[in-house]
Amino acid sequence: MLTTPLIASPSSVAIGKNYSYTFSGDYVQLEADLTVSSPETSAVSLQLWACASPFTGGILQGVKVAEVLCDAMTTDTHISERAQAYVPAGHASYFMVLVLVANVVGEQQTIISYAGFARPQQFLLPRMSGNISFQIENDAAEVTIDTIENPRDSKNVSGTLALELWSLTNRYEGASFNGVKQGSVLLGTLLGQTSWLANVIHINLASKPIVGNHLVLMLREWVGNGYITRDYYHLEQQEASAPVEGNVVASEQPVMDWIEKVESVIEAVTPFVESVAHTVGSVVSALVDVAEQIIEEAEREVAPEPKVVEEEQEEVAKPVKKAATRKLKPAPEPKVILSLNTITEEQLLAVKGISKAVAKAIIEGRPYARWGDVSSVKGVGGKMLITLRTNFSL
Repeated sequence: MLTTPLIASPSSVAIGKNYSYTFSGDYVQLEADLTVSSPETSAVSLQLWACASPFTGGILQGVKVAEVLCDAMTTDTHISERAQAYVPAGHASYFMVLVLVANVVGEQQTIISYAGFARPQQFLLPRMSGNISFQIENDAAEVTIDTIENPRDSKNVSGTLALELWSLTNRYEGASFNGVKQGSVLLGTLLGQTSWLANVIHINLASKPIVGNHLVLMLREWVGNGYITRDYYHLEQQEASAPVEGNVVASEQPVMDWIEKVESVIEAVTPFVESVAHTVGSVVSALVDVAEQIIEEAEREVAPEPKVVEEEQEEVAKPVKKAATRKLKPAPEPKVILSLNTITEEQLLAVKGISKAVAKAIIEGRPYARWGDVSSVKGVGGKMLITLRTNFSL
């Protein structure tokens, strides 16, 4: 939050007619002509802000995105500096404004000039979408998210993404915050224009959330010097399940750990089991058909001759039904598990969730001796590796 300049004390430095900003990844290029009537006695900085509504003076409220110092100003000063960008989290659009700020030692920063941009700015950030729900039980939170996506360009791989659960004293609106991190889990990197679907994420909690605080789920991204919040969702706190008497609670977590291990093993061997079951089922089906045909033929051989009915001294024999013949059904083709080292790019693209860029990277990185080698391919995160292991072999 910054205060407006005093009208009675006009500034000796102002933003000129030409000014702009350009984003490039996690950086922004600030350009501005400065009109200098006399040397400014205090230090001056050029700041870029993102606001919910256009700034027309008064108190500036929003998120400070970037800042550069203005040194050695003359009558014809042009600022051209690249700075780290800290954009607000979430899906909203913002009105951008450049402000010149006087930094007087021991006093609050004061705006001495500003220039706004009419067109709203929306930031392409990794985000959560669809239905989001959670449930806290004992010392863990189970979070369900329909979609986690990276809307950036297809060649733009995200930094490492993490899901964090925070307990905050004040409601979070996408800027800086103070609070207690309850728990977190690393998700991996995500290629641009791709997403993770139907996410069920288990987060171990360091402590029980404080009742009355704001519980916020944050999607954060590593940018080289730390994590930055990219998206967030306010959660309604729920009462934890009542503990069961005895030793059940103490032994519940190890049991859950074993269940998760068993589920991961089942997921890994499912393609092989399905293939074997498919083949065995086909053979059994064929044997049953043969057995049914043999039984029908045996019944026809032991059946008594049709009776002759006498009526008005005429012999009328009942027609004998023609023996039915049954054709064996052809056994369906067994499911073939293709090798990742021999499949074509088209076969890779046929699997849901695999983009053309990732498929090409996988093809170029062959051959693979183990799945750990596949995980090092650009664009293959934890979720993608599971998809590949489910559909292919090495």
